[in-house]
Amino acid sequence: MYLLLSLLSLWQPLLQHDFHTSITEAHFNTQSGNLEVSIKVFTDDLENHLQARYQHKIRFSETTRTNTTDSILTIFLKEHFSVVNGNKSVIFSYLGLEHEKDITYLYLEGLNQNPQSQVTLRNTIFIDDFNDQANIVNARVNGDWHSVFLNKNKPQQVLRFD
Repeated sequence: MYLLLSLLSLWQPLLQHDFHTSITEAHFNTQSGNLEVSIKVFTDDLENHLQARYQHKIRFSETTRTNTTDSILTIFLKEHFSVVNGNKSVIFSYLGLEHEKDITYLYLEGLNQNPQSQVTLRNTIFIDDFNDQANIVNARVNGDWHSVFLNKNKPQQVLRFD
């Protein structure tokens, strides 16, 4: 048994990923008038964060969605992701998630959002968990893509549109 545990501990670093990044896509949908958001995170980072921060153990590969999980994810996203459109905070609805291998996609929607001349993006997902956490946000506004790189030193950025 000791030999098995020793061998598993040697493999543990190989099972973890070497970088910590989330990728967010935000799209102002001109047809619906809504702000549609998808946030792509490493599943193990999300599971570990939920366990540590909210004392909620879940393994997305083994579990179906529950009301408790949805409630905790809603709180998590409100704490770590926000958009101010012009001078008004966007109120997001959590739509759900998809899980693929080691990636989880989280979906949000803000209703009745026409892009203003200034949008503030804030993403602090996992920045307290990893010193090297990078949160990339790609925003599509009026057909043009704008990208921002956020991290612990720069958790938010203002985009201006002419």
